Amino acid sequence: DASAPIQQELVERVDVSRSLGEPLVAQLMSTNWKERNAAVESVEELIASAKHITADVPVEFLGALRKRFGDSNRNLAARSLSLVGMLATAVGPDFDLIAHSILLGPAVENLADMKRQVRDAVVGMLDAWGHSCGCDRLF
Repeated sequence: DASAPIQQELVERVDVSRSLGEPLVAQLMSTNWKERNAAVESVEELIASAKHITADVPVEFLGALRKRFGDSNRNLAARSLSLVGMLATAVGPDFDLIAHSILLGPAVENLADMKRQVRDAVVGMLDAWGHSCGCDRLF
């Protein structure tokens, strides 16, 4: 749809970059799974309330989120992968520009995970990413 880029430009976006800063990154990197889970929950809530966010997502946050893909708590890994899909939807087409090199490869590796929940989370994330950014930009 040729009008999609124009429609995206008209969407008012919220800058949440400060909320995704060092305290949240430290929480995502905690050795306590409950702390890591709370960090993922807080980002889910942030995105749900903001709906559309700017592409100013800190690289440090994306790196910490990437580490959760390999979390020993596979339920948390699945939630982290789903969170990437939420971020892609909230940021829109520019998400690919900020996250492709950091998140895509490590996320796709989880397609071979033993847990169906994790594999399903990857497929959902890829679907959201492709829908927001265009499938041609995924690979």
